[in-house]
Amino acid sequence: MSHKIKVIAISGSTRKTSSNLNLIKGIARLTSDIFEINIFEGLSDIPQFNPDLDLETPPIQVADFRQHLKAADAILICTPEYAMGVPGTLKNAIDWTVSSMEFSKKNRRINHRVIIWRKSACFFIGYTFNYRVKDDSRYTAFNSRY
Repeated sequence: MSHKIKVIAISGSTRKTSSNLNLIKGIARLTSDIFEINIFEGLSDIPQFNPDLDLETPPIQVADFRQHLKAADAILICTPEYAMGVPGTLKNAIDWTVSSMEFSKKNRRINHRVIIWRKSACFFIGYTFNYRVKDDSRYTAFNSRY
């Protein structure tokens, strides 16, 4: 394949030895002939969302995150589940993209996809989050159990 699909991969866990990060690395190895996977490692560096700071020049960590999203053809999120949703650091990062619309207004010409792989210790935990994701055709959700 002459053109690899550029993917930004985000682990919802900030643990250095996270199984979600290991899953991303495994996916990257197994699909290296198709995808160019760039792992975003600055999730815990993104400041707490504050609309007063979401200006033309946002905090540098936010600008970096947005640039990674803009440069990607697809987004892969592998995340644990916390309190029937995503971890706070991941939710915070996504909040910073609302006004700039990196997720919702991605270039349609490239058939942009967001893939979410959610790990859960219990099948029913996270039903609300999973239902919302599956209800939107732009997202593909996978579930796995420990």
